[in-house]
Amino acid sequence: MKCTVFVSVLLLIFSCSRQNIPEKDITLYDVKGKVNHLTIWHYYAMEEDGNILKGVRNYSGENDQTITFNKKGYVTQVYFYGSTDSLDNKLVRILDRNNRCLSEVGYNFEGEKTYENIWTYDENGNHIEQAEYLEDSTLFTSHYFHYNDKNQLYAQMVYRSPDNGLYDSLHWVLNEKGQQIEERNYGYYGMNNMARVEYDGDSKRYSKIYIYDNIEELSYILEFKYNDHDLLSEGFQYNADTLLQASIFFEYEYDKRGNWIRKVEYSDSTAIGLEERKIVYY
Repeated sequence: MKCTVFVSVLLLIFSCSRQNIPEKDITLYDVKGKVNHLTIWHYYAMEEDGNILKGVRNYSGENDQTITFNKKGYVTQVYFYGSTDSLDNKLVRILDRNNRCLSEVGYNFEGEKTYENIWTYDENGNHIEQAEYLEDSTLFTSHYFHYNDKNQLYAQMVYRSPDNGLYDSLHWVLNEKGQQIEERNYGYYGMNNMARVEYDGDSKRYSKIYIYDNIEELSYILEFKYNDHDLLSEGFQYNADTLLQASIFFEYEYDKRGNWIRKVEYSDSTAIGLEERKIVYY
């Protein structure tokens, strides 16, 4: 199991786990302060005369994009770019007075609507449903979110269409602090996998994640370390016998406000990726 698998799992855990989504959108992007626009470019890394340079553009993962935030730190729109830096598609969010998302509308490069997500909340302000409609207003996917009596999210159910059964679901076990310590992923045929989490002291940062298969046998272990800016600096993947299988490292450069604007990713000491960010502040 090489670094590609490791990075895919890492991205899944840090980007898609709804249970740990922070209150403000801006926190997801590791930026602080009054940010208006954040543009992100992805490149392959190359080494020349001991220096790490950006190579060709990397289109295999996350899209190059520009995110717009309001003054409270919530996303209002996102532009996604194609290979020529031209607009590929965009997302527009409608927020209420409390900055809760009411709807997300996607458009292609010609400005044609391609989908719309409608968000629903309960009387406590908890996000309980997200319905995705196609361009012809056909319901495509429904997400349902369930909370305990402390308003803590503990389950997510996904249905592909009203006529089909359960498509996917996530269930979380929480500790006394309300933190996720276990996640179970179910599909059509039962449990797909399970993860158990350890935290870095009293912080919300993961220190270790234990990944189990569908019969709850340990598959591998992920370990994470962070720098002085609370950014991920090192990651290690071990097999069930705790033998190292892969490692990744990150180096950052920062602007005058302490936000990172350049990140180099290393796999087993070889530079493989480079991200650049341009930040426009209010």
